[in-house]
Amino acid sequence: MYPDPEVTGRDTAFEWVELCSTQSVPIDLTAWTLEDNAEADRVPPLTLATFGCAIVAASALAQLPDGVPRVDLSDGSIGNGLANTGDRLRLKDATGQVIDALSWGADRSVYDPSCPLARPGRSLARTEDPAEGCPFAEQ
Repeated sequence: MYPDPEVTGRDTAFEWVELCSTQSVPIDLTAWTLEDNAEADRVPPLTLATFGCAIVAASALAQLPDGVPRVDLSDGSIGNGLANTGDRLRLKDATGQVIDALSWGADRSVYDPSCPLARPGRSLARTEDPAEGCPFAEQ
């Protein structure tokens, strides 16, 4: 997850979330949602390959390396924008079940203590060696 892009001004359109599969079969994300503390977005048509990853970007402005599978949200933001000082993000399947979630900074709704803030231009990624409570670390 890239909540604080290194851009001047409002950075919402440059944010992105990487979704990765741990399954030995492709995962169709039709009708899945990403939601922050205020809004939910449907994931655009996307199937994760077996053990594959893809990026859900807030908009086409999000800069990613060439060749990274990606879809862009139509409204230009993930939720109402991922707050740099703290927010939450939940991935829900088509039935509304939470598949994965995290909270960072001032938001303790998923992890308490919450995950650390990422410095501008850095991402939060799942780690093999989680700190107490939060399995995400700055990358």
